Amino acid sequence: SELQDFEVEHDFEQIGHKIMLLNARKMTQAEGGDNILLAIEDITERKQAEQILQRAAKFDAFRITLTDVLRPIADPVEIQAIASRVLGEYLGANRVVYFDISGTDYVVERDYVNGATPLSGRYPIDSFSAKMLAAHRAGRTVSVSDVNADPDLSPEQKAAYAALQIGAHINIPLVKGGEFIAGLTVHSIAPRVWTPNEVTLVEEVAERTWAAIERTCAEVAMRESEAKYRSLFESIDEGYVLIEMLFDATERPVNFYYLDANPAAAGMLGGNPTGRQAREVNPQIEAHWLETLGRVAQTGIGERHELEAPSLGTWYNFYVFKIGNADSRQ
Repeated sequence: SELQDFEVEHDFEQIGHKIMLLNARKMTQAEGGDNILLAIEDITERKQAEQILQRAAKFDAFRITLTDVLRPIADPVEIQAIASRVLGEYLGANRVVYFDISGTDYVVERDYVNGATPLSGRYPIDSFSAKMLAAHRAGRTVSVSDVNADPDLSPEQKAAYAALQIGAHINIPLVKGGEFIAGLTVHSIAPRVWTPNEVTLVEEVAERTWAAIERTCAEVAMRESEAKYRSLFESIDEGYVLIEMLFDATERPVNFYYLDANPAAAGMLGGNPTGRQAREVNPQIEAHWLETLGRVAQTGIGERHELEAPSLGTWYNFYVFKIGNADSRQ
C-alpha cells in the first residue's frame, strides 16, 4: 500500500539518463476503488555529486596507500615493483609495467601481472605505432581502449600486441631533456574503456613513482659522497676541525664548540674534542685565537695565519673560513 524512496534509473529519449526517486501511496476512495498518489523527484545531479565524492575519497585513500608503501623503500627497482602492484590491484588491470628506453629497445626489469604472462626482457620500440611514439617523445599520454580497432597499428603490430596479451592500454612517457627515456604502461587483456579519472590516476602514479626513484638515487649518491668525504676527512695528515663560535651580548667572541674533528686534529689537541667547548679542551686558550676565529665567523672572509699557542707549547699554520649562510657562526 506504500512505496518509499525507491530509486529508478532510466535512459529517456528526450532528456537522457536520469535517476528518479519514487514515493507512492494507495488512496482508497470513499465511493470505492483505489487511486495511487505518486511523487517523482529527479535526483540525478545529487547522485552524480555523491559518486564524484566517493571516487575522490577512493582516490585519496589510494594516494595515501601508495605514499605509505613507497616511503620506506630505498631500491629503485623495488619502488617500481610495489607501485605497479598497488596500481594494478586498484585498477583491476592484468599487467602494469615500468620500462626504460635502451637504444632501439624498451627494457622491462619487473612487472605486476594478474592473469597475464610477465614481460621482463627487451622489446623493439618500433612495436609502438609511429603516432604513439611521436606522442611519447612529445611527453603526451596515450590510451587505447581496443588494440584491434586501433587504426594507427599495422596488422603486424596488432599481432605483436596480441602475442603479449594486450587488448587495451594506457601509456605514460617520461621525457627528460627532450628525450623519451622511460615509461609506465597499464594493460588489459580484453578491450576496456579507460575513464578520464583512471588515465589521470595512472599519470599521477607515474609522476610520484619517478619522483620517489629520483629522491632515492639522490640519497644514495649523497651517502656515497659523504662516505668519500668522510674517508678523506679521516685519512688526511692535516688537522681539520668544524667549530661554532660563541659570542657575548656585545658580539665579542668568548668561546667555541668543536662540532667535528679528524684524527690528525685530535692528535694535535691531545684527544678528540668533538662535542666539547674550547675552554674545556684548553682552559688557557689565548685571546688572539678567539679574535681571529670570531672575526671570520662574523665577516665571512677567510684568513690564513701562523699563530702560536703558548698554552699548548706549539705553533700552527692554518686557514680558517666560514661555512653556511650569513647568520651562521660556523
